[in-house]
This record gives sequence, C-alpha cells and structure tokens, in this order.
Amino acid sequence: MKLGNPATGEDFFGRTQELCDLWRYLETEHIRFPGVRRLGKTSILRRLEAEAAEHGLLAKWLDVSNINTAKGFVTLLDCEFPEQVGWLSPYFLCLLLDECIRAARERRQECPSDATSEARLEIEDVDDAYEKLLAERSRFHHWEKRLKGTLMPNDQDFCLSLLTYLSRFPEGLTLNQLRSRLAKREPDPDLRAQRLQDLLVRLTDEGYTSTPDGNRRIQFLSFPLRDWWNRNHV
Repeated sequence: MKLGNPATGEDFFGRTQELCDLWRYLETEHIRFPGVRRLGKTSILRRLEAEAAEHGLLAKWLDVSNINTAKGFVTLLDCEFPEQVGWLSPYFLCLLLDECIRAARERRQECPSDATSEARLEIEDVDDAYEKLLAERSRFHHWEKRLKGTLMPNDQDFCLSLLTYLSRFPEGLTLNQLRSRLAKREPDPDLRAQRLQDLLVRLTDEGYTSTPDGNRRIQFLSFPLRDWWNRNHV
C-alpha cells in the first residue's frame, strides 16, 4: 500500500458512496472540489478519471497550477483535446450540450412517434440548440460588458469595432486588413497601428482572439462568441 501518495489501482478502496454521488452530480453539474491537504481529493479524482470511460465520458488529468493567463489555459486545452479545435472553451461546449439535450427532449414531446428507447440526439437538435444559444443575449453579454467596464470610452469604440470586423470573417483578418478597416476610427496611421497592437495583446491574453496563424490572420478563439458578436453588432 502506498502511503503519502495518491492511491490508485488496487491501493484505492472504499469511498463507494462518494463516487456514486460524484457521478450523479456530473450528469448535470460541474464540480468544485476544495479541501485541506491529505483528505484524499487527488485519489478520488484519479479514480473518477479511471472510471470515466465506463460512464461514457472522456476524462484527462490536467495540471493548471502554473497557468495564469487565458491564453495559456486555452493552449493547454487545445493540445490535450485537439478534437475540440474551433470551440476552444469547455464552457461553450457544455452550454451547447445542455441546449441539445433540451432540444431533443422538446422534439420527442412534440412528436411522440420520434421517441424511442434510445434517447439520441439528431442533427436538427444541434442546429436548434445552436440557434437558441446565440439568441440568449445573457449567455455572451458579459464578454462585451467586461470590455466596456475596463476600457476608456475612446478605446471601447475602437475595440468593439475591431471585434465586429473580425466577427464578419470566420477565416480571420490580417493586421493590414484590420488597420485598413479601422482607419475611420483612428485616422493617424502610426497611432492606429499602436492602438491596434495594444488592444490585440489584451484581447489575446483575455481569451477573445487568437494569435496570428500561419497565414498571419487573427480570429475569434471561439466561433460561438464570434457568431453571437456578429449577430449583435451591425
């Protein structure tokens, strides 16, 4: 038996009720697992990771203790979960999944003939869920509100225009293209370039935009946020 280290494999025993409770909570909720040291938190989390496949879930142990920026966190997720490229945020993925389940339930209620013993999701459920997700302004409004609460009025207009232009192009825009489109907001070319650079550093650090890709294009990190922004900023 290992002493002083997380218990795994045959060294882990007991905690049956705790594990059942956690799996039940994870069906509908996120879990925060605080506590003082040496209570067995890591051992329980490692057991959840080991049993995840039996519950039809994907689990991976990620150490984020040394990550202190949104960019670092997103980069780690992107490396560990490459199949989620394009979402780049478990938050949005969970929101869509919740809406998909709700849409499927409503479809089965409206059309009982569609209800089967297997409660599966259809493509139309995903499409309906995505539309409902974008229609709820409160889901994404805090991203805009945060900028308005921390930027000076003149920088607010410049920043909102920058994001609005990016939202119109799923493939992103280059720095030159952004500078050209923002000319009306800041006529002085040197000042415009500096303001753009400063804001892009901030937007990248806070998880709004990406760093330039191989084609030197900058885009929204999350396409749901991009689509919401495009619908709400003409």
